[in-house]
Amino acid sequence: MLGLGLITSCADDNAGSIAMIGPTSEASSGTSTTTTTTKRSTPTTAASLGGGTSYIANVRAEVKSVSIRSEPNGSQLQLDTKGRGDLVGVSVPNPLPSGAPTTLLLRRRGVEAGGSTWSEVMLPVRPNGSTGWVNDADITVTTTTLSAVVTLSEHRLDLLDGTKVIASYPVAVGTAENPTPTGSFFIKELVAPQNGGGSYGPIAYGMSAFSPTLVDTEAFADGVIGIHGTNKPELIGTDVSHGCIRMKNDDILDLQSHEVPLGMPVVVRK
Repeated sequence: MLGLGLITSCADDNAGSIAMIGPTSEASSGTSTTTTTTKRSTPTTAASLGGGTSYIANVRAEVKSVSIRSEPNGSQLQLDTKGRGDLVGVSVPNPLPSGAPTTLLLRRRGVEAGGSTWSEVMLPVRPNGSTGWVNDADITVTTTTLSAVVTLSEHRLDLLDGTKVIASYPVAVGTAENPTPTGSFFIKELVAPQNGGGSYGPIAYGMSAFSPTLVDTEAFADGVIGIHGTNKPELIGTDVSHGCIRMKNDDILDLQSHEVPLGMPVVVRK
């Protein structure tokens, strides 16, 4: 189960418990390729938004906690994971607390050191943008051509396949007091609220992003930023959330229909 407080933009009502849904199996061995499928799309070119093939590190099921190194074959990475100055050795549990298989976005791969091969990955920890190195023996690799770009000033989420926008949705984003963080992130989990008509709508994607203002609070726990539905569609197109990206329920189900994989890149820009 994923505690509701781990996603920051809950509304006034109680959305109930959340259970992990979506992909649960890792690649069998070696390097494999995920075939992405698009549906109900109206392609337009958008080369300026980037795109291309992304490589995803899927932690093997038998690896219950993956150690993150500061460099290939280096010491265990030390990060200020709470934003308060306390340094801890970083390891990422597998599966995640939500039950989702641990999936990381690759930045570099195939670096040999100490008799092993290592890959640099983006991490689902504070501070935002953290990276580290994992042993290739702990992961399998899949690919996707899907990515998403959220433009805060336009209250819009674009889904891309390569450099083509295949779907575009209006969204609500964070307020000035609790803004949606900008930067490069990835989808780390897909969960389903028990109450599909509540604050989170029918599904919620958890991202590797964290709120810059809500840190280890009683109400919002770790302040994970999510993309989810809403029971207040009239607020779509405004700055209203505690940092999460809200979509109309039909729209987030349409997004899911494109078979968004765990590990998919998400760029949030002003």
